[in-house]
Amino acid sequence: MISKNKINIEKWYSLTELADGSVFPWLGSDIRRYRKFVALDKKGNNHLKGMITGIGKTRRYSFKGSNILTFIKLVEDGKVK
Repeated sequence: MISKNKINIEKWYSLTELADGSVFPWLGSDIRRYRKFVALDKKGNNHLKGMITGIGKTRRYSFKGSNILTFIKLVEDGKVK
């Protein structure tokens, strides 16, 4: 599990790294749940500001550490569900 203290604000993280590290504990470590979650975030307020490239099986996700930390803070403060 990657704790929020170990997330580097300058590093870009892949979806696999987020899922393997269980960065969002409410999603567990299932990458399919992370994909759905990111899609819902993108359609909503886009707090994670993910960079998504490709289509189908070649789709790649990248998230900047600072955006991940900001999102976790919003969830902890109860501003995002």
